[in-house]
Amino acid sequence: MKKYIRVTLGISILFLLMIGFYSCEKYSENSSVSEMLAGKWGQTEALDGMLSYQRLRERVDTFDLQFNGDNTLVQRSLAGGCATPPVAYALFDGTWSEQDSLLSITVDYWGGVANYEWKIVALTGDELKIRTISRELLPNY
Repeated sequence: MKKYIRVTLGISILFLLMIGFYSCEKYSENSSVSEMLAGKWGQTEALDGMLSYQRLRERVDTFDLQFNGDNTLVQRSLAGGCATPPVAYALFDGTWSEQDSLLSITVDYWGGVANYEWKIVALTGDELKIRTISRELLPNY
């Protein structure tokens, strides 16, 4: 009887683990990319063209993006061309669109307008990882 309980318990745990791993897909089948992106994301890492973001519950003192459902965004970025402490941040308005996991972003910055093309590498409820495909800075001077 005890052996039967252990075998049943082991199979149940294995089944739950398989369901857990299966549900960790790149995108949720029931949610659109737009729905999953909506909200504030704080940058946690920038390395070799890869950017990592974590979902924010509140604004923190870092670079961040806020994706809105109407395809507008707000980027918190450097207020000027100098990143020497103390760093000053400002909020810049922009727009975004997504197609086939490619994000196209146009956003103001302290010196003009920036255009980005990003490839979504991973997107979960709390994590966003992107690879920079292109970056174009259009100065306003």
